[in-house]
Amino acid sequence: MTLEQLRALDAVVIYGSVRAASAQLYKTAPAISALIKNLETDVNIQILSRDSYRPKLTQAGEVFYEKARKVLNEAEQLKALSQRISGNSELLINIAINAICPMHPILNTLKQIEQNHPNTQINVSSEHMGGAIERLKHGEADLAITTTMNFDSRLMEASHLMDVTIIPVAHHSYPLSQMEMMIPRYEVRKYTQVIVSDSSRHDEKLSLDVVEDGKRCHVTDIPSKKEIIQAGLGWGGLPQYVVQDELDSGELVALNVEGYPPRISPICLIRRGHDHAGPVAQEIWENLKLQLNDV
Repeated sequence: MTLEQLRALDAVVIYGSVRAASAQLYKTAPAISALIKNLETDVNIQILSRDSYRPKLTQAGEVFYEKARKVLNEAEQLKALSQRISGNSELLINIAINAICPMHPILNTLKQIEQNHPNTQINVSSEHMGGAIERLKHGEADLAITTTMNFDSRLMEASHLMDVTIIPVAHHSYPLSQMEMMIPRYEVRKYTQVIVSDSSRHDEKLSLDVVEDGKRCHVTDIPSKKEIIQAGLGWGGLPQYVVQDELDSGELVALNVEGYPPRISPICLIRRGHDHAGPVAQEIWENLKLQLNDV
C-alpha cells in the first residue's frame, strides 16, 4: 500500500469519477484505475463498486476510506512539520485573485511576505467569476481571494476579508442614464450589457446579474469593461471603488434597474481544507486575515 494509491482513491471519492481524479492528479485515467486496483489487491478488499456509471465506495470501502483519509492528513501534517522544522520555505506560491478585489491592500501584504522570504516566488493570477475557485480546486493555486461562488465547505476553508459593492452604471449620455424612474427589465433588454466572461477553463461557466434575453458585449477584464461603458457603448456592473471618481464627477451614472440593485459581494481568503500549509502559505494566510479582515 502506498500514499500514491491512497491519493488516487481520495481524488476519485472527492471528484466523483476516475476522469475527474486524473485531471486533478495530472495522471491518465488508466493510471488512476490501475493504482486503485492495485490497492484493492494489496489490501484484499473491494473498495469501489463499479456497478454504476460513477464508482462508489462499498460498505467495506467506506470504512477503509475513513482510515485512509486520516493517513493522508497525517502525511500532509508530517510534510508541513518537516518544512517548519528544517526552516525550508516553499519555492513557489500561486495565488488566484478575483479581479473585483482591490489589489493595493493585498499587494502591501505580499510585499512584506516577499521581504521575509526572498527565495519564495509568488505568482498572482487575475480571475473572473468562478476562475479563482477552479484554480484552487484543481491544485493550480495555493490560495484564492474571491467570492464564495462554487465554494465547497467539505473541501475548502474560508475566512472573510472584505466586502465589495457592485453598482450598475452607464455613461451620463447613455439613454438608460436619462431614465429617472426604475428601469423595467423589458426596457433594459434593448440596451447592451457589458459582461466580463468567466475565466474558468474546466468547470461550468458562471454568470451573475445578467439580463435574460438582453443584448450583450463580452470582455475579458474589468478595465476593458469600464472603458467600453465610459465610451457610451453599453452599461454594466462595476465595483464601486473602481468607478467612484467617475460617479462623483458625473461622467458615470448609477442606474436603477429592476431586479439589479447594488450588490454586496463578500470577498474571502480560501484554501483547500485537506491541505496543511507550508510556512510561507501559512504566513500569507495569517497576515491577510489580520490586515484585511473587515476592511
